[in-house]
Amino acid sequence: MADFIFRIQPNIVLGSYTTSRLGQFARDYGSRYMVILDPILKEVGISAKVLQSLTDRKIDYFTFDELTNAADTQVVNTALSLAREAHIHGVIAAGGAKTLNVARAVCALYNESHDLYDFVDGAAPTTAPLPLICVPTTMRDNFMFTDRTPVVDARSSQIKLLKTQNGLCKLALFDPNLTVTLTENQVASMSIETLCIAVEAYLSQKATFFSDMIVEKAIELLGYAMDGSPTLTVITPQEVLLSQGGCMASLGSASSSLGVSSLLSLCMNARYKISRSLTAAILFPY
Repeated sequence: MADFIFRIQPNIVLGSYTTSRLGQFARDYGSRYMVILDPILKEVGISAKVLQSLTDRKIDYFTFDELTNAADTQVVNTALSLAREAHIHGVIAAGGAKTLNVARAVCALYNESHDLYDFVDGAAPTTAPLPLICVPTTMRDNFMFTDRTPVVDARSSQIKLLKTQNGLCKLALFDPNLTVTLTENQVASMSIETLCIAVEAYLSQKATFFSDMIVEKAIELLGYAMDGSPTLTVITPQEVLLSQGGCMASLGSASSSLGVSSLLSLCMNARYKISRSLTAAILFPY
C-alpha cells in the first residue's frame, strides 16, 4: 500500500443554492476578480445568478467567456494577459472541466515572468499563485484536488499536465442546481465517467485506506443516483447524489491516481475534440 499523506485543501462547500453565497466566500480572498464562465451558462441564464452574488457583496469583477472546445494554450495566454492587465486579486471559475483548467493555469502562472510554453514543456512555477475559487457545473473534475492541470498544447493538439502550486484552489463550491445545464445524455455519460474515475482510484497501486474509504462511499452514492433516485428508500434528489458522488470520486482520485480510461479520454479529447465523458464511458467496461 502507498504511503498515506493527508492534506486538507481546498475548503469544500456542497449544497443546494450555495452559489448565492459566492460573494460572501470570495470576500475572504480579495475584492477584485476575474470570473471565467462557461459560455453555456449565459445561454441558460445561470451566469446572472453567479454574478449577482458578487454584485450584492460589492465585489469588483470582469468576465471572460472566450472559451473554445478545449483549454488550449492560446485561450490560457489570452486569459492570462487580461488578468495581469486588470491587477486582480483572484479568479473565480464557473463551468465544466475546460473552464476550471483555464482558471487553474491562469492562477498558477499569474506571477511568473517566463513564457507559458516553458511551463507546458515541463518547468514548474516558483512564485505564489493567485487564489482560485472553483464552481463546477458538472459532477466531476479529475484535477480539482491535485497539483496538476491538463492543458492542450495548441502547437501539437497534445494534452500536457501543467504543474501547479499546492494550495492553488482555495474553495470548491458544489451547487447541484447548476447541473441543469446538462442534457439527459450528458448526465448519463458523465455519471459513468465519474464511476470510472472512482473504480480506477480504487484499483490503483497508489490507493490508500483513505482513498478506498472515500471511493467506496462515492460508488454507493453514484449507484443510488443511477438507479433513478428518489425512491421510497432514497429520497435525496438525483442531482444532489451525483454532486456528492462526483466530489468524493474526485477527492478519492486525488488521493490515489487516475487510470487508463480517464487518461486516454483526455488525450482523445485534445486531439480529436471528442467528448471526454463519452469516450471514458465507452472505454470503462474494457
